Amino acid sequence: MKTRAAALLALFVLLGATLAGAAKIRSQHDPAFDFSKVKTYRFKLETGPAPEGLDRRIRAETRVQLTKKGLRELPPGEETPDVLVTYAAGSVDHLGPGFQVVAGWYGDLLAVPGNQSTVTGGLIIEMGDPKTDKSVWAASYIMRGTTPNALQVMVDRAEKAVRGALSKYPPR
Repeated sequence: MKTRAAALLALFVLLGATLAGAAKIRSQHDPAFDFSKVKTYRFKLETGPAPEGLDRRIRAETRVQLTKKGLRELPPGEETPDVLVTYAAGSVDHLGPGFQVVAGWYGDLLAVPGNQSTVTGGLIIEMGDPKTDKSVWAASYIMRGTTPNALQVMVDRAEKAVRGALSKYPPR
């Protein structure tokens, strides 16, 4: 499931890279899976895949949001949960040609060749059936930014990304 989550994140990031504007939230689910029976969950991995500080924040907000939706987290070693939860987070920096506007000596404005950096980052949360190890639900929250601190802004919005992705659960 970890490989599948990473592949889905890469796909969502590439899709997000082609779309301009505000954050994009997308979700998909297995229509044959009965989500009304989902009452418990467990994280598939005990830690990661994000660095420790970011991992802790993403898991904490995931717990808060799933609790609000009526799901209960099962500790490791207890009964089999209804779904296993995993996530992936990442970013891509697209560097492309562009122009920079500079002021000339006499106050005129000149457009000179330069480059433009666009950071696309996001989070995908996936739920899988522990009996079949198949994905039953996934959602992504994709952000874009063009400022030098875009990546840090995205990291600072990790909780917002979790809330956005989990706003699509349960599927309607």
